[in-house]
Amino acid sequence: MRRRRLQRRRVSRFGVLYRAEHRAALFAHSAQVDVLEIVAEHFLDLTAEQRDELDVLRAHFDVTVHALATSIGSSDGVDGRYLARIAALVDYVRPLWWSDHLAMTHACGVELGAFAPLSRTEETVAIVARNVAAVRDAVPGRFALENPATAFLVPSDTLDAAAYLARIAAAADCELILDLENLHADAWNVGTDAGAVVAAIPAERVCEVHLAGGRRTRDGYVDAHDGPVPERTWALCRAFCRRCVPPLTLLEREAALPPLSNLLDELDAARAAAA
Repeated sequence: MRRRRLQRRRVSRFGVLYRAEHRAALFAHSAQVDVLEIVAEHFLDLTAEQRDELDVLRAHFDVTVHALATSIGSSDGVDGRYLARIAALVDYVRPLWWSDHLAMTHACGVELGAFAPLSRTEETVAIVARNVAAVRDAVPGRFALENPATAFLVPSDTLDAAAYLARIAAAADCELILDLENLHADAWNVGTDAGAVVAAIPAERVCEVHLAGGRRTRDGYVDAHDGPVPERTWALCRAFCRRCVPPLTLLEREAALPPLSNLLDELDAARAAAA
């Protein structure tokens, strides 16, 4: 049993979403952070200053790239110009992998300004698989899709959440990022059985788990990623780690940033869940 636990710890890694406000503290505590996630849209221009910043980050941490506008569910396909900019960034950074959300951000040439949910149907599965193939042709390296929070259910849905993610991963032959806070939000807002998704999702496809904190409002639950990880999300994390310790567990604090020490405490809790 001890040998198995040591092996599990060795393959598990832990990281945070990069924010410039934490830069100095990150270098002071680099031994406690294995991986940084950068938001692609913050670095798409690749100015000289951005290259210098990325060079420093890459010298101290492994990096993943998380994009926001691939619009992998668009029936009119993915934007080749956007993918060319992503390809330039990925080529420069050489991340562990890059990713985007299983959603739609543009349709018929119109930018939606949000992650629009997709219908959970076999037709959508085919569209996503086709778009992922185009992404792979344009951008080198590993590609993963994250489950976004769902603002509403599409009436035409024929697949439940877990079956939908499994079908996408199989048809597109891609990896998955399991955002547990988004599942927590979905449980409040649209009645998703988050525990059932965690129990049924193909664990071998999950390359990364996201943790974050949101808040309840009068209208539901907002996945604001601006607070500590709530207990219900920790419970989902522990449940998934009982199935399979993920290769990477990443804390995504996007706003209302606390001192880095607070986030490091949460990373320690994630390590405990994976132990």
